[in-house]
Amino acid sequence: MRRKWAAYICWVMSVVCLMGSIAVFILCNTTVSITEFAEQWGWLIAITLLLISLTDILIAAAMCWHLWAVRKHGIQSCVSTSSRSYHITH
Repeated sequence: MRRKWAAYICWVMSVVCLMGSIAVFILCNTTVSITEFAEQWGWLIAITLLLISLTDILIAAAMCWHLWAVRKHGIQSCVSTSSRSYHITH
C-alpha cells in the first residue's frame, strides 16, 4: 500500500474529472446560450481542465520515477536474458 499512493490519488482525481466532465456536458445541454453558460459555469470548466492536467502530470511523474527506480535492474535482466538466448542459439 505504501508504494501505491500515486495510483490511488490518480484514480480519485480521474473519477472527479469524469464527474466534472459529465456535469459540464449536462449543464451545457440545459443552458440556452453559450455566453450564459460561460458566465455561469466557466469556473467548472476551468477546474475540470486543471484537474485533468494535474492528473496527467502526476501519472507522467510516477511513471518516470518508477522507470528511474528500476532502470538498473531492468537493464541487467535484459542483458542476462539476451546472453542466455545467444548461448542457446549459437
